[in-house]
Amino acid sequence: MWPLIPLALLGAAADEAACTEARALYEALSIEPALALAESRLSQGPDRPLACVEVAALALMVSGRLDEARARLTELFERDPDHVLEDPSLPPALRRSIEQIRDEVRPLQSHLTARWLIHESLRLDVALEGGLRDATLVRYRAVVGPAGAELVGELPLVGRAATGTIAVGAEVEARTLRVSGQIVGRSGRVLHQLSSEMLLPERPATRDQVVVESGVPWWIWVVVGAVTIGAAVTVAVVAQPDLPDAKGTFGRGEL
Repeated sequence: MWPLIPLALLGAAADEAACTEARALYEALSIEPALALAESRLSQGPDRPLACVEVAALALMVSGRLDEARARLTELFERDPDHVLEDPSLPPALRRSIEQIRDEVRPLQSHLTARWLIHESLRLDVALEGGLRDATLVRYRAVVGPAGAELVGELPLVGRAATGTIAVGAEVEARTLRVSGQIVGRSGRVLHQLSSEMLLPERPATRDQVVVESGVPWWIWVVVGAVTIGAAVTVAVVAQPDLPDAKGTFGRGEL
């Protein structure tokens, strides 16, 4: 076993030397030689150094070979999703393309929230992160607790978000919400399983419930407001000075 250790160290050193040389060629704008050296090292076996994968991806991108660059970047980000590409000279358009590929490679994740709109209507919001992979809709099964009322439906995806409302009967006791479901792709394939359980915020009052503020029913405040406005208008009319009549005198005009 002992003789194998120096050989392994030598192999790692050779890999590092090849990738370092390829990087130096790339930074010297010798794009084709850099690509050739990086690809040569990557073709030597299953052990593919990330440094050489990065050089190959960058060289392919600046050469305009975007499909091949996408394959190298996909490999890079699948092995190290947070890998930082070291090239400050990349134009913004290429940087955006790189970040888009990184995002597409990330595992698909979902975040679900719920809030009341009115007493009988609950709004669901689903936000997605990671690679969408042609996701088109969210199928869900929601159970409102503690009553155990079950609600089933679908929400269409718009970009990375899906929003919809579900009806909850006024008689249903609703304090918790448990949601399970799937993110479904254009072909009907299930791309991601979602599951979430949460406490619901306080439910709004129904339209028939009397809203009481400071111990006084709401309709009393309406009556008081109407009386106050009427009194103010009356005072304003009485306080106005008499207008001059057609003869230039003040007082009541007579026909």
